[in-house]
Amino acid sequence: MSDPSKLTSLEIEAEIHRVCSLLGTIAQQYPNDSAELLAIRDAASAFQQLQWHKGLLNSYRKLKSGLNGELDEELKNKLIEYGIDPDELDEEI
Repeated sequence: MSDPSKLTSLEIEAEIHRVCSLLGTIAQQYPNDSAELLAIRDAASAFQQLQWHKGLLNSYRKLKSGLNGELDEELKNKLIEYGIDPDELDEEI
């Protein structure tokens, strides 16, 4: 996989689909109530969440870069309304 910080949203979605499809193929080898199948489902869910977060972080970096590194209070408040905490993302940059 390419550097996640440089992937587009469509590439991230394609990577999620690719990995989850592979995990689905592996999961078919186990009974529906098996611990292995549940672990694979959990792994797929965790992978999706991580990839989406990386995409969000990448988009946030681009936004800040386009604004010369500064968000005004109005934009910060709008992001918070959407459930995005700019302070948390700044800690990860």
